Amino acid sequence: MVPSFLKAWRKIPIFHTLFFITFLVSGIIVNALQYITFFLVAWHNLSLFRRINYYFIYAIYGQILFLADWWSNSRLRVHYERGEGQPPACPYFEPFHKHSIIMMNHHYEVDWLAGWMSADRVSTLGNCRVIAKKVLGLTPVMGWSWFVSDGILIHRNWEKDKDILANSIKRLGDFPGPMWLCLFAEGTRLTPQKLEASQEYSRKNGLPVLQHHLQPRTRGFNHIIQNLEREKIKYIMDTTVCINGDEKDATLSNILTGKSVDFDVYVRRVPIADLPKDDEGLSKWLVDLYVRKDKAKQRYYETGTFSDDVEMIDVPARPYTLILTVILNIIMAIPLTKLFISMVFSGSALQAVIAIGVVVILNVAMGAMIDISRISKATTYGLKSGDSKKKN
Repeated sequence: MVPSFLKAWRKIPIFHTLFFITFLVSGIIVNALQYITFFLVAWHNLSLFRRINYYFIYAIYGQILFLADWWSNSRLRVHYERGEGQPPACPYFEPFHKHSIIMMNHHYEVDWLAGWMSADRVSTLGNCRVIAKKVLGLTPVMGWSWFVSDGILIHRNWEKDKDILANSIKRLGDFPGPMWLCLFAEGTRLTPQKLEASQEYSRKNGLPVLQHHLQPRTRGFNHIIQNLEREKIKYIMDTTVCINGDEKDATLSNILTGKSVDFDVYVRRVPIADLPKDDEGLSKWLVDLYVRKDKAKQRYYETGTFSDDVEMIDVPARPYTLILTVILNIIMAIPLTKLFISMVFSGSALQAVIAIGVVVILNVAMGAMIDISRISKATTYGLKSGDSKKKN
C-alpha cells in the first residue's frame, strides 16, 4: 500500500519534468554511445554489438517501464492455457525465452507497455523489436535508437515496405539472445470510426465481422512469415491485452501522475512450423486467429476470464527499472536542479529567463512525446478518406 502523501507527490508536475529531463539527457547520451559502438563494433561483429546494445536499449525502455512498475504500481496478470508448462525456476513460462513474434491487439494508448512489462519479467526487454512508421524514427531517444537496433521502420507503401520487411525479418533470426518482434496485425490503433470502417469492409468482402478488433492485414503478415527462417523464429505468441478497470484511464498521462493500470494479458503459444506456407492458407489462419481473439475479449468483458481452460499468474516487477531510474535521476536530475536554481537566483535577468525558458520548452517537448501515444492523435490509417475529418 502506497502512503497517501506519496500518492499526492506523484501528481506534482516538477517530478514529471525532472523525470523527462533525465530521460532526455540520458537517452541522448545512450544514443551517442549506441552509434559509436555500432560504427566501432557492428561492422565486424554484429552479434557482439547486439549483446552490448541490449543494455543500451534497457537504459532507455527501463525508465519508461519504471513509471508503470513502480511509480504507478501498475499490475500485470498473465492468463495462459493449461498444459503450456511453467518451470518451477521461472516466474513466467518457457516459450517466452525463445525467438518469437508477439501478436498483440492494439486497442489502448498503453497496450505496448503491457508488452514491455511482459518482456522485462523474462529478461527480454532489451531485445524487443518493433515494426513502426518511419517518421517515428525521427523521435529523439527511442526513435534514434531504432535506427541502429534492428527496428523495422516502414513507409506504409507496399512497394517500398515489402523488401524492408523481408530483409529485416531474415536478420532478426540471428539474434544472440531471445528476441521478440512485436507485431500489431491490425495495422493501426483501434478507434470507433476505424472499427466501423473495418466492419463495413468485412461485410462487403465476406469476412467475419469482428466486434472488438479491426480486420487483420494479411499481406504484411504473410510476407513476414514467408520470409522468416522457421527453425530460428519458432513461435507466435498470440497475445490479447485487456484492461481490468476503466479503459479510458489506461493512458500514459495517468500513469505519469501515479494512477495504476491493471493489465490482463491472455497468451497462447503457436508453433510457426504449424502455420500454412501459401498466401491463402496464411490469410485464413490469421483471420481465424482474430475471430478467436475477438471471442476471448468478448468473454473477458462478460466474465472477467478469457477461457474456461486457463491459469492466471500475477507477475511481479523486477527491481532493475527502479534501481536504474533512481541512479540516473541522482546523477542527472539533482545537479540540473541545482543549476536551474542557481541561474534563477543568480541576479542576472538573462540567466533567469534562459533557465525558465528551457524548462518551458522541455515541458512542451514532454507533452509532444506523450501525445504520440494518445488515441485522439492517431493517424487516419485504416479510415476511408471521407472519414478522416471526423476521426476525433
